[in-house]
Amino acid sequence: MKTKISKTIEKTLLIGIFSILFFSKLDAQNLSLDYVEGEVIVQLNSNVEPNQLTQSFSQIGLTQKQEISDILNIWLFQYDLQTITPDSCLMLIKSSNLVKTAQFNHYIFTNAVPNDPGFSNQWGMNKIKAPDAWNITTGGTTVQNDQIVIAIVDDGFDINHEDIDFWKNNAEIPGNNIDDDGNGYVDDYDGWNAYNNNGTITSANHGTHVSGIAGAKGNNGIGVTGVNWNVKIMPIQASSQTEATVVAGYLYILKMRQLYNQTNGTQGAFIVVTNASFCTNSTSNTSADDYPIWCGIYDALGNEGVLNVNAPNNIKYEIGGSSGTFGYAYYEIPAICSSEFLIVVANTDQNDDLYDKGPLSDEGSSWSKTYVDLAAPGTGIYSTLPGNSYGNQTGTSMAAPHVAGAIALMYAAACDQLITNYKTNPSAVALSMKQFILNWSDPIYSLLLKIGYGRLNVYRSIIKMYEQYDNDLYVTGAETTSKQYDAINNITVENYTAVGNYDVTFRSGNSITFKPGTDLKPEQDKTIHAFIDKATFDCAIPYQPLSVDLIAPEWVYCGGGDNPIFCNAIPTGGKTPYSYVWYTKVITSSSWVTHNVNSPNFVVGSSEDFYVQAQVTDDRGITALSPIKFVNCTEAKIAAISDSLYTPADTIINLANSGKQLTNSQTFIESNNLRQSFNAFPNPTTGKVTITFTLAKAGFVTIQISDNTGKKVADVVTNKPYEIGKNSIEYNGKDLPAGLYFYTISTNEGINALKLVLTK
Repeated sequence: MKTKISKTIEKTLLIGIFSILFFSKLDAQNLSLDYVEGEVIVQLNSNVEPNQLTQSFSQIGLTQKQEISDILNIWLFQYDLQTITPDSCLMLIKSSNLVKTAQFNHYIFTNAVPNDPGFSNQWGMNKIKAPDAWNITTGGTTVQNDQIVIAIVDDGFDINHEDIDFWKNNAEIPGNNIDDDGNGYVDDYDGWNAYNNNGTITSANHGTHVSGIAGAKGNNGIGVTGVNWNVKIMPIQASSQTEATVVAGYLYILKMRQLYNQTNGTQGAFIVVTNASFCTNSTSNTSADDYPIWCGIYDALGNEGVLNVNAPNNIKYEIGGSSGTFGYAYYEIPAICSSEFLIVVANTDQNDDLYDKGPLSDEGSSWSKTYVDLAAPGTGIYSTLPGNSYGNQTGTSMAAPHVAGAIALMYAAACDQLITNYKTNPSAVALSMKQFILNWSDPIYSLLLKIGYGRLNVYRSIIKMYEQYDNDLYVTGAETTSKQYDAINNITVENYTAVGNYDVTFRSGNSITFKPGTDLKPEQDKTIHAFIDKATFDCAIPYQPLSVDLIAPEWVYCGGGDNPIFCNAIPTGGKTPYSYVWYTKVITSSSWVTHNVNSPNFVVGSSEDFYVQAQVTDDRGITALSPIKFVNCTEAKIAAISDSLYTPADTIINLANSGKQLTNSQTFIESNNLRQSFNAFPNPTTGKVTITFTLAKAGFVTIQISDNTGKKVADVVTNKPYEIGKNSIEYNGKDLPAGLYFYTISTNEGINALKLVLTK
């Protein structure tokens, strides 16, 4: 048999029903946040007008955007991001006595599942995390409105299939036997048939099935969905027994992309990736040097910005190695072509194993650490077939279009700057897209033993386009381990030593400067890499400067150190996770005390006024200090009383001058002849609070809550009898807006008032 190009597929028919679900789409520019920057949703108190709030916060540019509910008095407001950070804005608005509650305008993340009835049979889509990616984009066009095209090079296509959106050359008039658009091809309205050298596309199972995997219409209520819901499929019939036909098919794709680039999109097609499911018969003496034109076409396409995906042979053997069916090294084209713009894809099953039909069969997925780049689902894949029908097929042919579709989806998710760069430097951006696909595949251990990378994960690949990096980076000191330094703009290396048994990589989008004092001497088999990779950082989000806000009570009942005082550090920016260190200084001391409490929440006890400050370090080692807050304690004295009424709180960090924990003491407030301990816990609180008080003798107690104007807003208890000793009352201020309040206790011995802070 003299067939030069082979492919193997296994077909079974499977029909299923899928329930209709809904989906949502998230603007890709905001992938690093779960809320809309510059917006807050606010529920105002009754009878408060939105203009009252905007007037109160005019300094942050607060403006009314939309009424959400007139019944509940809920409004959407905007503010100026240049004057205040989101977290600070939210805290500021919550503190207003005009406001009942406030929150960010969060994005709603739903699982973007299409309503196509056959989707439940498409296990591969969930495996590559396509539904998660569809929360970001469902494909179709770039941010600059370029219509994205996938060119499928195959045996034939049912171009009338209702579930596939095949590309049309609208610059060509079909059937008039004239090259209307002057591209050198007559009547190429539907694509190109390189078998017959004309524009007549004939139907075939394989090409139709492959097309549906990459780009069947999604969420249209029929059939299946592709990795892209709205992409255009360019049909190229060129899966031939001869190399000349294959090259002719690729050359049509090259011409159409060149025209698009040369005419700024007025002609040609915005083809970002090709997909082919064929290869030469494997032989032990096959060499890429014998196929310079075929291999060279991938470089030519890559220079125009087109990546190329290939499905290798469906025989379980190692390409270029001696493992597998044949027992000695076999090679095939195009897998061994050296082009950087080629991606070779293996076939995996639902267990992420390379497909293997069984011990009595040679059929399975080929592999190679050198010549196979990554894997994708290709076993029992449900997709389109001619005549508006559907069915299952198995092979690397089914794995490859998952990858081609993923590449097209990434261009739909790409930011404006990346697309602009792509049109200026198409080859560089194409290679960056390839690295996003490869580097962020799922690292399945069994696959990594046999192929270059893992199994496709389109969601991770898209998310990594929007990863956070430093804008600029200054590197100094002595390296102690293998490391990679990344910066969106510039890296400066000075007084830096990397001498040892490790690899170091410097990568930036603009420049890398090595200044005097830099010593780079890796040991044998180790390397120092430094390279500019603008495309990788085009959509990157710069780390916001690390800053720390501190919430601590301005005035609180401190007691003798037994009363818990709550402080909270609120870091923003930087790279999570954060680590914390706390510092305190009592007013009578000149020295700060360090507390290694690695938590944003800090509970202290003090018998006198004190200062508190938090230090936060992010995951990059950047450190920031919060403002210093001063905590005023109420007048108190420590009485020499030891009785059963008091149990020390061992977890409170005590700031007494002696530096020792108070263990057997009772604190009293003495004011207006009132002799009692009086406290609310927690304070600040989001609503529920426990009010405790100790009476020297039994009597009647009244406790009221007043706002900061002195107006009573709640009665906790009224003239209720209590016994001698320690008593407690539960109160829930959930109906009160956030702000400063006073809780007042009246007994037979007198009256006293303390602050209560509600933070909702």
